[in-house]
Amino acid sequence: MNYIEIKNEKRLHHGIVRKTDLNLRAEFPELQTIIYQVEDDSFVIQIKNRKVDYHKIEAEFEKSIKPILVPINLSRKKPKEKFKILSSLEDVDIPKGLQGVLMPKFRWADMLMSKFPGINFYKISDEPGVVNIHIANYWYQSNSMKKYQFLTKNQKEDLVEFLKNYKSGIDFRIYVDELDSASDHNGHSKDGSSTYYCNRVARNIPKFVQRDESLWYDNVDSIFESNFKKKQLFFYNQNEYSCYADFSVYPNIDLRYFLLLYQRIYLSPPIDNNLGDWFKAHSMSRAEFIELIIRERITILLVQDVSRYDTDFLNEVFSLKPDAIVSKRAIACLQQCDIIETSDNYLFGDGVSIKEMKFVSEMLSKYMKTDASSLFKTLAWPVVARRKSFDVLQIGGVLSASVYGVNKIISNPPETNISEASEFMLNVFSYASHLSSSLNATYFPVRGKDGFTDATYTEQMGTLLNFYKKATVEGLKNFVEGQQYLIKGNTFIEPIQLLKINDYPPILEFEDVLNKELVFPSSKRLMETLANLNGEEQQRKIKMYNDEINKFLGTQEKTGLVLDLGTQTLNIAIGLASGVPTGPLTSLLKLMSKKPMKRLNPVRGLLEKVELAMNQNEEDTRNIHFLSRINRVAKLKEY
Repeated sequence: MNYIEIKNEKRLHHGIVRKTDLNLRAEFPELQTIIYQVEDDSFVIQIKNRKVDYHKIEAEFEKSIKPILVPINLSRKKPKEKFKILSSLEDVDIPKGLQGVLMPKFRWADMLMSKFPGINFYKISDEPGVVNIHIANYWYQSNSMKKYQFLTKNQKEDLVEFLKNYKSGIDFRIYVDELDSASDHNGHSKDGSSTYYCNRVARNIPKFVQRDESLWYDNVDSIFESNFKKKQLFFYNQNEYSCYADFSVYPNIDLRYFLLLYQRIYLSPPIDNNLGDWFKAHSMSRAEFIELIIRERITILLVQDVSRYDTDFLNEVFSLKPDAIVSKRAIACLQQCDIIETSDNYLFGDGVSIKEMKFVSEMLSKYMKTDASSLFKTLAWPVVARRKSFDVLQIGGVLSASVYGVNKIISNPPETNISEASEFMLNVFSYASHLSSSLNATYFPVRGKDGFTDATYTEQMGTLLNFYKKATVEGLKNFVEGQQYLIKGNTFIEPIQLLKINDYPPILEFEDVLNKELVFPSSKRLMETLANLNGEEQQRKIKMYNDEINKFLGTQEKTGLVLDLGTQTLNIAIGLASGVPTGPLTSLLKLMSKKPMKRLNPVRGLLEKVELAMNQNEEDTRNIHFLSRINRVAKLKEY
């Protein structure tokens, strides 16, 4: 049988050896290495650093890094026998040629069908050192016409070029089989052979999954080269004020809180083949939820395999709003983009800085009386995440973020020493922290009926991720200043403790009151104003807001559902508080603000009343305006 052969035996083990060297430098990012291939086709990784604990590195290499059946060893010296140098896998080239990535046949099938959707792959089989790829040509009936499905010249060239670049020492043979009709076989052969059949129709993969698989394989090289940014993703808008709410396993707060505060809600739905009970728990219908999606208030993120969800519902949403469904492969793209962008912008991201970081960590550890290794791992995390994340996201998606995530560098959770239970919780919810950070979205901790929440763990991971994003030449100063609020005892705001929803109005009526334009930037400004106050100051501010709103609302008539609170009505509110007629208020205030007038006692007294009503703060004026407009559906709690 004729076939096209792509031989890679001259590069036997090259990809795996490069990946092993990369994994070593991910575990010990300060290392400088050289890879040697010696005459007997074995390999040596030389560690060039002088001041390292070589025995510790060697023990870790043998225990958890070195692949089985690959002739590779560590050394402090270059080989004595004849050798040639094998180039290392650079940080920008990690996914190229899928070096060192070994996959079972079903993953090969998924990858090829995603990368080349126009080619009719038929089956995949293997023998020692060879992968056989079969493509089917056949005639089929389309309406009243008979058409021929075949492999084109351009498709063949693209496939051959792709397989040539696969650098893990495997040969490929491409067979083109002439069939009478399309094959209906799918999955692993039932006759005991090692064949895997590739049937697109029988696999029944939703179109949005196929789209997202292609997104990953078409762009992952460009992501590492920093030529594809997350702002280019179809579902991400960096200018929106957004949150991430995870309902996949545990409950969360009512959707109305999210709608009240954010332009867009990224939401992971429950793992359930029937969402009826979930809709009922949130006092909404299936149609109402879909309408919120169409209005671009909600985007669905599928962190699990699509088979675990209500696929009929997802397909319905996709048919109405294709960009509102994001499967786990597109989420992996988002996470990979975020890691690369963070690493690129990080103050200590280049090789020279890493060596310096190691030295500084050792010096600081003596002063701080802490472990130098832990301190160094904390500073080097963005570099480590870049080197470790591709294999993880390629296979497991963002749910496996704990393999490379900041949870790895947290030594003590709040208020207690690390325990197995705490470590487990950090691992379980690592993906939620990293996903929300990638979205630049507020994360809402899950809330179980028994009071269970992941808030302590996700908040700690979120703080670390924020540090790495802000640790740039431009952003570090602002981040440090922002953290001073936390050091001074100020707390984060939890909307469920701050806001009261009025008797759970119908969700679309609720949304009609709010709408996207009203929510942003008003809700963000309100949260930031209150978050920068301690508990006692928050109470005073909330009472002042509610008092002013009640004064104002007592003079207004409702126009439908939304209160008409424009600039003129705000002037009325100021006028009522100060006892001044509204007509000449603006000009009078300008006159009173002049220095000669401000010296007069009556004018000073009048100005004090106006300033008291508005608390001498333009932000308060805007916050009162926003809260007045949403009073129909929600208000601040006083406590």
